[in-house]
Amino acid sequence: MSGCVREWMDRIPLPALAAARYPGLEVFLQWATANRLRVAALSDYNPADKIAALGLARYFSAIVHAQETDVGVFKPNPKGLKIAQRRLDAQSHEVLYIGDRPEVDGATAVAGGVAGMIVSPKLVQCPPGVEWASDWMQVRKLVEARVMNIPRGVHA
Repeated sequence: MSGCVREWMDRIPLPALAAARYPGLEVFLQWATANRLRVAALSDYNPADKIAALGLARYFSAIVHAQETDVGVFKPNPKGLKIAQRRLDAQSHEVLYIGDRPEVDGATAVAGGVAGMIVSPKLVQCPPGVEWASDWMQVRKLVEARVMNIPRGVHA
């Protein structure tokens, strides 16, 4: 990517991102952190600067993206998901992949053999085994129910 394109696509929009943050996302991340749940970001492009601009970097234990040499493939290929899982030292049954696009993020969860959830204010059709949540408060309720059902000795 040329310097000019990178500047206009990656750097200039950063100050505007905080205003576009999903309502309830930070509250969810605060809750997850308080409950010792590890959180990773998985993206096709490096999201580190965007996560920092959103003021959310402190909540992420790992950031994985397709541009890394270890990954090298876009979603829905599950390779990045498996690398994130390994960086979190998590087993497949402990992972919940949350995204906003059923055709990409839902498919990534299915291909990676983990539970999936799509967050969208409008009802969307999700692949089998992937749940839909209308907002981050509903995500929290669904995650709470999952965490309470994890056998003793296993930590999410």
